[in-house]
Amino acid sequence: MPAPPRDWWWTLIAIKLLPATGLIAGIWIPDIALAANIGVIAYFLIPAVAHIRARFLGQAF
Repeated sequence: MPAPPRDWWWTLIAIKLLPATGLIAGIWIPDIALAANIGVIAYFLIPAVAHIRARFLGQAF
C-alpha cells in the first residue's frame, strides 16, 4: 500500500490525535468520551463499508 501524499500528513495527524485526546478527556467528561468512541468506531467502520461496497474483498482487505 503506498504512503499517503505529504500534503495529507497534517490531516492524518489531526484525525489520529483528536480521538485520542477525546478519549483521554473522556476520563473526566463522560459526554466527550461518548463522542470520541463514536468517532473511533466510525473511523474503522466507514472504510470497511467502502471496501465492501466496492467489492474489494481480496487478500489485501
